[in-house]
Amino acid sequence: MLADAYKSDGLPRFLSANSLCELALRKLITREYEKNLILESQMTIDNVWDFLEAAATENLFAGFGGIPIDELRFNAETFSAPGMSVDQTDQLVMRLMQLPVCTKSTNETKVAFVHEILAFYLLARSLVRGLEARPDFFASSMDNASLLARRMLLQLVSELIAARSVKDRLWTLLAATFLPEAAFRTILQIAILADPGELPKPIRERQLSNKNLAGLRFQRLNLQETRFDNSDLTNVEFQECDLRNSSFNGCIIQNTHFDLQGHDMTGVKFGDYFSVYSVKLGTHYFDEPNRAAEAIADFIKEEKLLTSPCPTALQMRFLLSKFIRPNGGFRRDSIDLRGFLHGKRFPGAANNLDLLNALCSRGYLNQYARPNPGVSRAGGRFLSEMTAFVTDLKLAEELKATLDEKCPRSECEHVPRSEV
Repeated sequence: MLADAYKSDGLPRFLSANSLCELALRKLITREYEKNLILESQMTIDNVWDFLEAAATENLFAGFGGIPIDELRFNAETFSAPGMSVDQTDQLVMRLMQLPVCTKSTNETKVAFVHEILAFYLLARSLVRGLEARPDFFASSMDNASLLARRMLLQLVSELIAARSVKDRLWTLLAATFLPEAAFRTILQIAILADPGELPKPIRERQLSNKNLAGLRFQRLNLQETRFDNSDLTNVEFQECDLRNSSFNGCIIQNTHFDLQGHDMTGVKFGDYFSVYSVKLGTHYFDEPNRAAEAIADFIKEEKLLTSPCPTALQMRFLLSKFIRPNGGFRRDSIDLRGFLHGKRFPGAANNLDLLNALCSRGYLNQYARPNPGVSRAGGRFLSEMTAFVTDLKLAEELKATLDEKCPRSECEHVPRSEV
C-alpha cells in the first residue's frame, strides 16, 4: 500500500515514522468508507480515529494483551452517532472489529492490533494529546515498567512531542517529586529522544542522583557536571556523550556501557568503586568487580590506589545477590540448591558449599530438602544485614565472622576497614 502511494501520490522520499503510520492508517480507514463497510452517518472518519486511539490506550492498560470486546463496544457507543438502534450498534461494532488493523483473539473475548507499529502510533497520538491537555494522565500512563523496552513506541511519542513543541512539559514533569520510578525513567528516555543535545542544568544537578535509571540510553548528550550519585545504572548506555566532571559516587555499575573516548570522562569521579560489578568500556567487557573497577580507574586516569574486597568477600556477595539486587530490592525468597551453588567463581575464594553452610549456621540462610533441595533467605535483622552487605559492602559482626572462618587468607580484613 505504501509503495503504491509513493508511486501514485508523489510523496516525499523521506517521511518520519509517524507520517508513514498516519498515511497507512488513513488509506486503510478511507478504503472502508469507500466500500460502504462503515457509514459517515454512523461514525465519522475523525471519530474512527478517536475510537482507534481509545482502543490503543485500553491496550496499554491491559498490558498490551488485547482489548476486551466489551470495552470496544463501550468506545463504539461513545464515538458513534446518537440515536442508533441496538442492531445498528451491533453491526457497527462488528465492522469496527473487522477493520484491517484488528484481529480477534483465539477465544474471541478480545481484539488485538494486527500491526504493532500502528498500535504504537495510535497510542503515541493519544499519549501526546494527554501530555498537552492532562500532564498528570500522561505521567500515570508512563508508570509501566515494560514501556522502556518498547523503543519504537518511545520513538513515535518523542517525534510527536518534538513536532508539537511541547518538550518543555516533559522537563517540568521530571522536575516534579511525585513521579513513580518507572514513570520517571520512561519520561526521561522520551525527553532525551525528543530533545537531544543537552539536558537542562536543573535536571543534571538535582534529578539524576538517588534514582533507578536502569536500562536508559543516553546518546549524543552534553552531560557535563551531571550528578548520578547513588543511582542504579544497571544496563545503562552512554554513547557519544560528554561526561566531563560528572559524579558517579555510589552508583551501581552493572553491565553499564560507556561507549566514549577517554577525554569524554575527564574529571569523572566514581568514589570508592564498591558498587561496581561489571562494565563495558568501548568494545571491552569486564565482568568481575575488581577488574571492572580497575578498568574504569585506568580509563579515566584515576591516580588513587584502589582498595578491593578479598575474593571470598566477593564470592559471598555474589551468592547473596541471588536473593538481593544491587539496589537493595529483593530478587527472590528461595532458589534451588543447584542454582545457588552454580555460577561465577572468584579465584582464591572459599568454596560455595562451605560459605552456604557457614551462612546457614548463623541464621542468614536456610537449607531445605523438600519438595526439592533448595536454599531460602531469612528475614528481619538477617535480611537487613545481608542487604547492607550486597549494596554497600557493610559487614555486620556475624557476616564478618563468616568470612573470618572461611577466607583462606591469613589475617584478611575482607573489605577495606572504612566499610566494616
